[in-house]
Amino acid sequence: MGNSFTMPTHSPKSLRIESLLRVVRRLVLAAVVTLPTFTAVPALLADSAPSFTSPTSVTFPQGVRDTFTITTTGIPVPKITLSGKLPGSVRFVDNGDGTATLSGKPGNGLGQVGDYNLTFTASNGVAPNATQSFTLTVTRPPLITSVNNATFVVGTASTFTVTTRNTQPKTTLSYTGSLPGGVTFVPHNNGTATLSGTPAAGSGGIYFLTITGTNGSYPDTVQIFTLTVQGSAPVTKAPTITSAASTTFTVGTEGIFTIHTAGTPTSSITLSGTLPAWLTFVDNTDGSATLDGIPDPGGPASYSLTITATNGIAPDAMQTFTLFVNNPPPAIISADNTTFVVAIFASFTVRTSPPDPSATVSFTGTLPSGINFTPNSDGTATIDGTASAGSQGNYPINITASNGTLPDATQTFTITVQDAPPLLEAPAITSAASTSFTVGTAGTFTITTTGSPTPTITLDGAQPAWLSFVDNTDGTATLSGTPDAGSDLSYSFTVTARNGVSPVATQDFTLGIIRTSTAYDFNAHPNWGQNRHRRFYHHWDRSEEGSYPRYRPNSSTL
Repeated sequence: MGNSFTMPTHSPKSLRIESLLRVVRRLVLAAVVTLPTFTAVPALLADSAPSFTSPTSVTFPQGVRDTFTITTTGIPVPKITLSGKLPGSVRFVDNGDGTATLSGKPGNGLGQVGDYNLTFTASNGVAPNATQSFTLTVTRPPLITSVNNATFVVGTASTFTVTTRNTQPKTTLSYTGSLPGGVTFVPHNNGTATLSGTPAAGSGGIYFLTITGTNGSYPDTVQIFTLTVQGSAPVTKAPTITSAASTTFTVGTEGIFTIHTAGTPTSSITLSGTLPAWLTFVDNTDGSATLDGIPDPGGPASYSLTITATNGIAPDAMQTFTLFVNNPPPAIISADNTTFVVAIFASFTVRTSPPDPSATVSFTGTLPSGINFTPNSDGTATIDGTASAGSQGNYPINITASNGTLPDATQTFTITVQDAPPLLEAPAITSAASTSFTVGTAGTFTITTTGSPTPTITLDGAQPAWLSFVDNTDGTATLSGTPDAGSDLSYSFTVTARNGVSPVATQDFTLGIIRTSTAYDFNAHPNWGQNRHRRFYHHWDRSEEGSYPRYRPNSSTL
């Protein structure tokens, strides 16, 4: 007996599958159709009002990339909207399949901590609309802010202070690992700890410690710390800032930039100026720091900031840094085709980005008899109606989206009219899970998928300014760009493909960066090649059982 398959009740991001599902729900089949991978079961389901099925609250820790999925039921598939203020660098996206996503990395300012009261509304044309009062809580987990290494000299009294950011309650520090003879680790009740003592004769060497900070908010902070004991004091060098003095982030897209320094001892890095709420700055404690965030629409075109690097050796290094914000032109992000069945009402939504300013959508070409094209005021357009008998065939039209920023977006779109609904197939990502680009050389990679209807593709994760991601709306997407000398060694993303047929396809994707001997100044990065200077970032994945953070080596150092 074939596997049982129940037609899903959701549609893809563009709502193109809604028409097909409604067709199947109203079509009484004479027999079950058995396919190699699934069986379509006859069903006759009436329209139903929307309702929410997901929890009414979630917690996002500051500085941790997080995601939460809002889910609904209802026929037709509900549209989900949000009212209320989100914390900086957290965004809301209606996925167009009866779900929506809250995602991002809350900014690390003290003013970001607290509860954000939101209201979700789900509507599908069947009364009444559903509303849900929702609370997003931003917490402030611990973070170690002192550098991740120190050098002590045999027979000489030395002290190093481990510090953490200001939190309530204060962070409690502990360690695991072996200390050299004569050296102790003493935690204090003010969020600091002291490594101090006089290393004993014969204790020279490298000591690896794991320092952990806790304050009751997850995730804990973990630092791999290297204590070097040697016979003479190291040669010191004043800090310098070796990374570029500017970068560009794009509205609605998570951007990332790594600040690099050189000097001995390792430098601590600070950022001053008027920081937007959506921007996160983190000193990685290894001589580098990270800027990360999703710019809000309607903000300034640039921010003038000052980066300072200090390591106790005069003079400190200072750099005037400009963060540019690019308002992107419109893009059409829904699939480039849909199918109507003769004598059955159906609907497809053309979707665009960015949401603000919203685009005006228009078309040229000939529509099938009985089908309408209606621009909406929210950056979408609706293709709907009941295809007339005798209208079977393919109808190519040209769709244009404009929002005042050039160039306009264009899409060649195909409407297919046929006698019976097409077979449905869940999306699958068929391209490799990694690729590599070379510094200074233009690179490109094509993400490919299968599925029916055509899947839409999204990329989640912080993108450097030089990287471009485009959903080609034909079941493929393109990554392209020319890495600069300040690029990290790799970038981690999540690729998602949706077409309204469960399950959604996801892939952990890694973009590696190949450096040439002339493209990078190895002497400018004192931690290059030293495994002892590894740092970790938190990736919070609620799709995993228990919702525990995963610790992965960060890409900017080895």
